[in-house]
Amino acid sequence: MHLFRWRRKANNTAVSHVVGFILTFVVITSAMASIVYTTSVLVNTRVDNSVHIIARHIANYVADSITEALAIKQMYQNVNYSSTVEIPQEINGKSYYIEVANGKVFVNTSDGVSENTTLYNQEKLDVGINEGRVYGDNGVLKIWCNRTDYVAKLDFGVNESSTSEISVSPGAFRFTRFAPSCSDIYDNNGDVWWDDNYKNWSYRMPIRITNTNETISLTNYQVKVELKNSNFNYLWANKNGSDIRITAGLDDGLQPLPYWIERWSYGGNSVIWFKADSLPADTTKTFYLYFGNPHAVSESNGSRVFDFFDDFKSSSLNSSKWYTYGSDIEVQNDCLIIGNGSAVVAKNVMFTDGIFEAKAKALSTGGDTEASLFIRASSKDNPYNTGYFLSSGKFSGDEWWKNFSIGEYGDWKVVELIAENKTFSMTENSWYRLSFYARVDSYLYCKRQLYTQPQTSQDISVPDTVTIDKLSGYFGVHTTKSGCRAKYDWVLYRQLRPVNLEMYLDAPVSQHYAWSHDDFSKLHFTTDYTSGDDPLFSDAVFSPETANFSVDVDNGVYSVVIYFGSPTSNVDNASVYAEGEKVVSNVQALPGHVEIRWFTVEVDDSSLDIRFENENPGALSIWSMYGLTVERGVRGIRISGGV
Repeated sequence: MHLFRWRRKANNTAVSHVVGFILTFVVITSAMASIVYTTSVLVNTRVDNSVHIIARHIANYVADSITEALAIKQMYQNVNYSSTVEIPQEINGKSYYIEVANGKVFVNTSDGVSENTTLYNQEKLDVGINEGRVYGDNGVLKIWCNRTDYVAKLDFGVNESSTSEISVSPGAFRFTRFAPSCSDIYDNNGDVWWDDNYKNWSYRMPIRITNTNETISLTNYQVKVELKNSNFNYLWANKNGSDIRITAGLDDGLQPLPYWIERWSYGGNSVIWFKADSLPADTTKTFYLYFGNPHAVSESNGSRVFDFFDDFKSSSLNSSKWYTYGSDIEVQNDCLIIGNGSAVVAKNVMFTDGIFEAKAKALSTGGDTEASLFIRASSKDNPYNTGYFLSSGKFSGDEWWKNFSIGEYGDWKVVELIAENKTFSMTENSWYRLSFYARVDSYLYCKRQLYTQPQTSQDISVPDTVTIDKLSGYFGVHTTKSGCRAKYDWVLYRQLRPVNLEMYLDAPVSQHYAWSHDDFSKLHFTTDYTSGDDPLFSDAVFSPETANFSVDVDNGVYSVVIYFGSPTSNVDNASVYAEGEKVVSNVQALPGHVEIRWFTVEVDDSSLDIRFENENPGALSIWSMYGLTVERGVRGIRISGGV
């Protein structure tokens, strides 16, 4: 293609050639300069674009690594975590730095290029991210988080009471419930009180028991307490339950009461019995369950609780507690084993009315199996033929009636089969709870439960048409058939009275944290809990006024997480002061929503003081929170340079 087209003329050919050459040179030079300039602009543009692309890639990569760290820390809160990410030392010859702030990851170069990406949903996690900056010339970015031990995890709200055996509180898992009853930390004069015998225990839980009978009072009565995750925070108790203690109430001198831990399942369902000194008719009394002492040694002792008890924690049968009948009797691995028609008979205690219970299993022997009880025998030397039996086992042929039945023998023959449920046999080699109830008013009743599944209960009772004429006598455990062997982990005899006890396990009280006495009257506790709701976010504490909360801690740095919100109301302009410094301001939340805020604070006076305020006081304006946690150390994900 020609830039110019020349026409020759006859008379000025030489001059035209010179002029044409000059013009061509000028045009070509200009064109080349334009091409060089355009190419330079394109190159610079591409370089700038590549810097943005690389910066954005680095930001995304770091954000993904932080999100992974958040997820791991969310699942495994009690671990140290760290990972390293290799990063370029420069971006196309430009220095840069990575910064984490305001829920985003920024990558900024020395000549003003800035890219960022948002940390996905990090504001909804309670792990937290610390702000920080790392320069690229390190070549390595470290993402890490240290373990922080919880000092307190509190779920504010209202306990739910039950009218039967035990209260059911919807407290959040591994959180401690803080309810209006926690004002129990103060006496009537507004002074903090704690039992002098338990100064080394951090927590006490009020056990409120109502004897609903209007005329019958109870003395030294055995009371069962069931603990589970919904009403007890195992996190603050010893893993083996050695710190459990039970006392009488403040009005009864707080004297220690005998207790026995039947089953301790850390983080699961546990059963504790204690001897209540008195339960007056038509009255509610308060007892206390203390826990939270890592150095405590267990004082669990069933012999001090029940009218008769043995858990066979010796190398041989305790002859001060038992008569023997037959010879196939031994104690092995803290269990009694009997077989082939042998029996043991309790000494020094006669059975009149009450409940005789045993944890028992029928051992597999290749044939019929059995683990049975008897009560009210008139002769210790002939216990079968002179009392009532609870037959429990797995029998074949004509003896199917012995699978689960109440009756009495005479000369080794069944004189009367009082009640039976022969369709239910006892699974061999499985632990059962066998219970024999009897009152002097001709009431006989038996219950059998798989020990690990108490809801699978089988029961039989004596018909009204049967006359019960054996009213007192010996009691014990036995097998009746040759070839059968049974194992017993423990046996006990306890009172039975025609009364109904209503029990309510109240929120635990701690000597290490509390609202100030003067502020309790300003607080309002609310709940909107229905089955299936998140327990933490279904109830709250709120107030339109200022309130002060304190936690006893060792001096040092602590991290505090606050879950703001209310299940039923707006939260307006809530603010928080810690150790006198404002750390949270202007928090707002719609009903049912949650806003999480966290901060670190240094304590130098052994008390972490937190003040809650409403920055815009008014009749319809409140601060409200679902819960809070306090951890020792700096929580959250952090970034730094180097390995």
